[in-house]
Amino acid sequence: MGRVEANMQFTYETVKRDFSDFASGRVLYNAPGSTGFPIRLTSEIFQISRSYLQKQTQLTVYDPCCGGAHLLTAIGFLHGDSIQTLYGSDSNKTIIETGQSNLHLLTYEGLAQRKRKLEKDFKLYNKSAHAEALKSADRLKSYLDKTGEVQGEIFQFNIAVKEVPKLKEVQIVIADLPYGELVSWDSNALSPVEQMLQNLYGVLATNGVVAIVSDKSTLIEHTSFRRLKVVKHGKRKVTFLQPIDRHMVQN
Repeated sequence: MGRVEANMQFTYETVKRDFSDFASGRVLYNAPGSTGFPIRLTSEIFQISRSYLQKQTQLTVYDPCCGGAHLLTAIGFLHGDSIQTLYGSDSNKTIIETGQSNLHLLTYEGLAQRKRKLEKDFKLYNKSAHAEALKSADRLKSYLDKTGEVQGEIFQFNIAVKEVPKLKEVQIVIADLPYGELVSWDSNALSPVEQMLQNLYGVLATNGVVAIVSDKSTLIEHTSFRRLKVVKHGKRKVTFLQPIDRHMVQN
């Protein structure tokens, strides 16, 4: 069933880097009420998930609790050369536009549009924060130069209801659960987490991987999934799951 390690050992992001260019509200758009996610941990989770796949490129990645798509956007900048499409969904319709704007930054057009707005703000207010943001925008462009543009889509959807998202052949799902809000999720007979995993089972590729970030007390399991690995990082726990063969589940 996998064990919880005392502390997460970074296998891929072994060197602590300055990820301040990804700070929410600097170049990436800030979604009110949403929180950023540690970029080093984001990259590590993606690379651990990818290590379990047979297919290493042209991946479809989905975040069913995407908020402002901060996590997805960071993955796109850092690992865009492995990704075909990024998808995100959230039950909060007011946050969808922000998420789509962030994914648009993964294109030269979207990033240039954002830079023009930052230049305008710098001319108007002459603040050092805008000057730093312009430098960050240039550095983010260098990521695009290395990895290429990434296409993505954000849509409104409640992953905890008994309905499967209209996606297919998703290789990697990464979700940072809304800690403390699970009890308020609009769900059915199953627990919110179980319903979410049941829904995700229907969109995953055969050997796809689900990485769920939660608090340490939340049980992340479903009879249709086998546990690959569980690690903890600070107050967070990351559970990696893989769907059991569909023929085995049906029988």
